[in-house]
Amino acid sequence: MIEVTREDQEPIDNLIRRFRRQVTKQKILQEVKQRAFFVSESVQRRLKKRRNERKKKRRIIK
Repeated sequence: MIEVTREDQEPIDNLIRRFRRQVTKQKILQEVKQRAFFVSESVQRRLKKRRNERKKKRRIIK
């Protein structure tokens, strides 16, 4: 659970910015999007395999 406390005289914009940063850092939105629809285990394995292959190609290029 993300919790952001407002410091003295801190503008709301900074508070929202800190909150968004923590959300992206913990990959909460990414997880919510993934759980929006059911994905079978076989499809998950296939996607994971494709992701790993892309990572390997990127490492080779660098």
